[in-house]
Amino acid sequence: MQVKEFEVRIFDKELLEKELLDNPKGKNILKRYFPLSYDKWKLLDTKPNNLFDNYEPLEYVCCGKDLLIEKTGIIVFVQKRNTKYVCDTVDIYWVCKGECDEKKRNYYETQGYSTAWEDIGDIAIPGKYLSWNMAILNRMYDNIDRYEKVAFEKLKQFIISISQIVLRDQTDEQIKRLMELSQIPSWG
Repeated sequence: MQVKEFEVRIFDKELLEKELLDNPKGKNILKRYFPLSYDKWKLLDTKPNNLFDNYEPLEYVCCGKDLLIEKTGIIVFVQKRNTKYVCDTVDIYWVCKGECDEKKRNYYETQGYSTAWEDIGDIAIPGKYLSWNMAILNRMYDNIDRYEKVAFEKLKQFIISISQIVLRDQTDEQIKRLMELSQIPSWG
């Protein structure tokens, strides 16, 4: 009797986890049969979500790295102070910490502007993302901060881009409902 050879694959916990998490159906199995592990994994998952049809990187101005993947940069607000209480933001940029930031900051400072910054890795924390956005809205409402058009457009671009790694995935039902809602004229 001849024995046929066959490949044996041993699944340790790392390989099993990889196989389950690399496949959308595997994630459903994990969620169904290992809900506690799935919940822990979801908290650590920082891959871009499915809010948009295509992933949009947010590239550093100097070196072109994607800050949504790197999470090691800063968002910088270029400001001129009109009065003791009012700041006009004239530009916004995102950049690596260190040399790239120094070059940009030095350029604006020689033009008479000041800069303020926030760490992108911190803003990617959901609670910080929410409080950061609320602080911006409150300062605008209270006329503490004003944004020139180019700065305001960049602020919106940043908020939308970073939401890809902060906000959770949408279910198929939510995506369908969102498509329905997009057909209704909005008030804003």
